[in-house]
Amino acid sequence: MRAGERELWLRINGNGHAFLRELGCDCGRCDPDQPFSDPNGAANVEQISEYAGLSNPRYRAATSASLLLVRDGLVEHHILVDIGPGVVNSLVDARVRWVDALLLTHWHPDHLLDINRLAECRRRRWIDQHADLDKDCCPKPPVHCTPETWRVVEERHSYEAKHRLRYHRTLPGYVVGLGDGGEDVTKLPIVTPIAVDHGPRADGCVVYLIEWEGKKVVLAWDFVVPPPSDALLADPWLVVMEANTWNPHPETGHTSLTEGLQVLRRWRPSRALFTHISGHEDRGQTLGYGWPDEVWEENMQQAWGAIPGAHATQIGVAWQGQIIRVA
Repeated sequence: MRAGERELWLRINGNGHAFLRELGCDCGRCDPDQPFSDPNGAANVEQISEYAGLSNPRYRAATSASLLLVRDGLVEHHILVDIGPGVVNSLVDARVRWVDALLLTHWHPDHLLDINRLAECRRRRWIDQHADLDKDCCPKPPVHCTPETWRVVEERHSYEAKHRLRYHRTLPGYVVGLGDGGEDVTKLPIVTPIAVDHGPRADGCVVYLIEWEGKKVVLAWDFVVPPPSDALLADPWLVVMEANTWNPHPETGHTSLTEGLQVLRRWRPSRALFTHISGHEDRGQTLGYGWPDEVWEENMQQAWGAIPGAHATQIGVAWQGQIIRVA
């Protein structure tokens, strides 16, 4: 990369499932004394210390990612995908100071709960830097989501929706209109939402296809039926996908690891990282329950290698604080 050129980095802000470490649970994932193995040096992830965070807290933030446009080591534009519990803390750990736009996959609390804190922190930093201007001049961050998701934002976060946020209507299959505020849209990634089925209690749910300089990145979590757009999603450079359980549990509205591997077989990505891992519904079964991420990663790699005709995809667990250069 030559000096002055723009890069796209993807940061994993959190990899937790809906309830993170569960109160009263004594499984291996929820055990506060469970040791942490530093993932530095993992073959499919570049660890960038300035942005990876100061520590490696385990299961402290819900599933979320940041699209960071970086030039000469400085973040010029930050697009945040989902803002559930713990995500703001993760961004603070990474010394992220600003969010230019927010994309929401759907309206469940584990993808929305930190929205008040994000909006207020953003406003307070703007006021700090513009003390000579009226506070009401602070620009509202754009929130891109489906009408179904925004309706819930208005219901559950009515003050923020009215006074702190600016809604941009998103429709599946149509490119998200990023780049307001003078940003040259030709220098931003192309983001397309794709509708998915997350069960009867999650209308308006989408996953996102990110396109940047000829490469595809798919952010696909919280669905029980994978998106039908196989042609659009074929041969991506990277997929970040959920594996809520090892074994199928359709009642959860989520995809299991065994189902996810079959999706990867169809999409044929170069790399795949699994997130939103729980395993709690696997209690009483041989695989998945109570496993820390290191055990999940070892076993999913073995399972992938045993699938006949599987594409030569590097797979692993998405670790909180990882940064992947889309290059």
